[in-house]
Amino acid sequence: MNATDLIQSYFDADAVARLAQAVGLEPDMAGRVLEAGLPLQLRALAGSANTPEGEAMIANAVDSLPRFGSVAGALEQSGGAANLQQAGELLASALLGGAAETLPAQVAAQMTEQAAADPARVQTLLQMALPLLLSALGQRGLKAGNIAPMLAGLAGAVGVDVAATEAAETVPPASVEPVGEVPAETAPVALEKTAPEASPSQAVSAEAPAASAKPAPSEATPPDPSTPDGLLKYLQARFGGPVGQQLGAVAGFGGGVRKQAALAALPVVLAALVGKAGAGGNLDTLARPFAPLTGDDGQVNTDLLDSPVEVARIEGQGRGLLASLFGDVNAVTGRLGSALGGSGDSSRRLLALLTPLVLSALSRAHPNGLAALPIGGLADGLKAALPPGFSSLGVLIGSLAAGTPLPGAASTTVQTTPRVVVQQGAPVSAAPPRPSPLKPARPARFQTPA
Repeated sequence: MNATDLIQSYFDADAVARLAQAVGLEPDMAGRVLEAGLPLQLRALAGSANTPEGEAMIANAVDSLPRFGSVAGALEQSGGAANLQQAGELLASALLGGAAETLPAQVAAQMTEQAAADPARVQTLLQMALPLLLSALGQRGLKAGNIAPMLAGLAGAVGVDVAATEAAETVPPASVEPVGEVPAETAPVALEKTAPEASPSQAVSAEAPAASAKPAPSEATPPDPSTPDGLLKYLQARFGGPVGQQLGAVAGFGGGVRKQAALAALPVVLAALVGKAGAGGNLDTLARPFAPLTGDDGQVNTDLLDSPVEVARIEGQGRGLLASLFGDVNAVTGRLGSALGGSGDSSRRLLALLTPLVLSALSRAHPNGLAALPIGGLADGLKAALPPGFSSLGVLIGSLAAGTPLPGAASTTVQTTPRVVVQQGAPVSAAPPRPSPLKPARPARFQTPA
């Protein structure tokens, strides 16, 4: 398969015009965005496919997506544009890793000043294009077993470096300002000419940035857990970085999602604690058994996460908390799994591991325990604390913090139907009696055979 032919044939002029109309861009601008962005998406997919977990996630995504015959056909379906964008947002965070957030900035940086595009519209267009691209790849033979070599070949065919994917995830393109080329023979002259002419006042102003480069008080001073913002930063510092990545890996997440799974699930856990506290729950009693899981400073003991025995113990204790904190656990883990691009089982395991550790860190945050912490004040900032690309968890966080059922969640009340035992030789009744809607169903009467 030729990547350029694939992109040009599937995303033809009509497709570009329809996508441009859906996101509010001019067709010419949308064409430039796709021309720059689709090869970068291929590169990020190829980078994710370098790991078994990433390759499996791409295979699952391709299998689950409809086979869109054309871009126009996908958009003409009921809710086509909105569904594509929602799917693209979820798939980007799961399959593209850190490039999900840096890629729109890379594309916007390639636009000229005369043809600058709204970054938000660029991101929306690229989100809509990702499920279309995956569907097109699936129709052309991409499947489990050939994903890594096929994507590597496609990424190389459009002139992108697969090995640069990891660097693209860690260094945002927006931090690199474009610099014009300077002829080698003129560069030294320019430097020698400008240095002597700097005035004393200019020298003082030039030293100001160096002085401001010293650690700011907010950087040198640890966050104050007695304020909602400080408490949130205190927790993010303990469940980001290597600890968060290790938790994501232990829970079963791969690719770029592994790096952000814990930070995305942290506001969900905190929302459940806010709801528990609002309902009169005693969080101090809840957290006391888990205090030894962290040090005096609330830092997670990573040696525990290296031990399968300790991980199983923490997970077992955490699973006992889920029903009391989250209510409909299946609905919560389903939503979290969809946002993270993983299974409900992985999300359940992540919550079971993260919840005891969060309670332990909270118990260490203040000498007077959780009662002295502004748990209720966290509610207003939890949605904003979600990592970029996980805004779909906002509804889940709002419901947990308010203690209200999730929109569209199935009722947890189960009606049982009487079980009828048919004995050999006995006459079979036409239908079992229907239980009254006002009375609980009675258990069936079991008769002893003669």
